[in-house]
Amino acid sequence: MKIHNRKKHKTIQILFAIAIFALVADYLLNQISGSISTLFQSHWLAISSGIILLLLISIRFNYFSFEIDHEIVHIRSKPFFFGFIKSKSDINFEFPKRNLHHFQMVKSPFGQTLKISLHTLNGDKSSQKFLMSFVNTEESKMVLSGLENIMEENKQNNF
Repeated sequence: MKIHNRKKHKTIQILFAIAIFALVADYLLNQISGSISTLFQSHWLAISSGIILLLLISIRFNYFSFEIDHEIVHIRSKPFFFGFIKSKSDINFEFPKRNLHHFQMVKSPFGQTLKISLHTLNGDKSSQKFLMSFVNTEESKMVLSGLENIMEENKQNNF
């Protein structure tokens, strides 16, 4: 079972590219002498594309991927903006199913976050958070049901 928000990621990329193109186009069209430059003297295109860029940056869009293989769970989370830079929010998380201790979906006005707690090899507990704001409700339910199934299997097998 693999769940991801790749379609929304592509949509955000297209909006971002259009806003950057409009920003550059406004500047270039303003530099042309003649009647075209008078249309762009107020920079309405640059202002509106700048507002769109600020909105895209402020929504904190993350790419999210969740996959359950035979015995391993793969979760990948990467921020859209500045995702090319390795950061704390760029997470590639893999763990054996038997190490899952607890999970919780936390909903807030700013989105939803998946918190996962694991048993480590030396008996400690490790936890990780994943921003799932742009994963639709059906897919969020599939992620939760997959994790619930793993928890039930772990209880049956005494892990």
